[in-house]
Amino acid sequence: MTSRFVSKSVNYKFNGAKLNFDLSYALFSSFDIDKGSHFLLKTVARQGVVEDGASVLDLGCGIGTLGLSVLAAYPNVKLSIMDRDALAVDFTLDNAKKNGLKVSKAFYGLAFDGVEDSYDLVLANIPAKAGVGAITSMLKNSVRVLNGDGLCCIVVVKTLAALVSDILVELKYSIVYAEKSEEYSVFHFNGGSLKSIPDVEFKLSDYFRSVNSFSVSNFNYTLQTVYNLPNFDNLSYGLKLAIGLLPDREFGKAVFVDPGQGHLPLVYLKKVRSCRTLFLISRDALQLKISEYNIKRYFPDLDIRLIHCSDISKVNFGNIRDCFVSLPIYKIANYDYCSFAYDSIDSWCGENSSILVWGKATIFSKHPKCLNLVKSKKNHGFKVLSFKK
Repeated sequence: MTSRFVSKSVNYKFNGAKLNFDLSYALFSSFDIDKGSHFLLKTVARQGVVEDGASVLDLGCGIGTLGLSVLAAYPNVKLSIMDRDALAVDFTLDNAKKNGLKVSKAFYGLAFDGVEDSYDLVLANIPAKAGVGAITSMLKNSVRVLNGDGLCCIVVVKTLAALVSDILVELKYSIVYAEKSEEYSVFHFNGGSLKSIPDVEFKLSDYFRSVNSFSVSNFNYTLQTVYNLPNFDNLSYGLKLAIGLLPDREFGKAVFVDPGQGHLPLVYLKKVRSCRTLFLISRDALQLKISEYNIKRYFPDLDIRLIHCSDISKVNFGNIRDCFVSLPIYKIANYDYCSFAYDSIDSWCGENSSILVWGKATIFSKHPKCLNLVKSKKNHGFKVLSFKK
């Protein structure tokens, strides 16, 4: 499943165990094992925090460095993995298979959304751009999912160290061990002497940034934006071009791949009021959640279906007719994502469908034979193409 995205493979050793990881340009740390993760694992081994047979959660698993390294060194560990990026989860599962390891449970979604189990050890490389609310939520809920004497072990870039330390103190959590390098800081912590720790609570509001007003193509609206996604204050040239070529024709069903903060589907729904079913597809759970949230503010009764997956070609719509599809094209090194996207669209859409693709002008390959070009626009290095099938 993930083979088309593999950029290189690297060997790695942890506590006597030898592993080989596939990396990807489409994921974090695409050239080598992340230094922060390596630093965290060194402290985990040195402090002897892993007991064989322990239950472990790798939060934000990426390619699986933290969880799979621990699992390889301690074969009786029961490992669960979680990431908001479905491709990351699938990469970890494939890397596990490659190394003869077995993941007990995989969660696709935002941190702790749907997690009901408890763990002896939580491992995490906290993303620097997550936002204070999301980081606070991750730290708070990491302890909430611990077994009685469990431990959370995290690494952050040094610029976040003071913030994380302050949050842990405010939460009255106990920092069992801390270590810093020139670039990173590691914290091992748990609930300490706290007698009562509330149950895990997932809140999308932890990711909120601000509510901003937007005006584009004669449409005015407000949007609840989140951290770590673009177009939170201004729209990119590509997105503006795409909005300008939205169809006037009425469609009962619409598909938006990678809807971002929700701008494009929201303007489409304001322009074409006949849509009955809206499909949102993305690798990224945050895009799906915030887009659904923003659309429901304006269209509370609309049938919205979220599809969280790493491979859009595996989505089966049964060749639906009379449908509108919007899909941004990205550049992924050493991979022709444009042709892959066209093939996926062709497998989804039946006759009388309208397709909008957009992105950097240099990314686009030849027009697919299966689609008829209706119109195209180009501006500031971005390009948008409208097709009919």
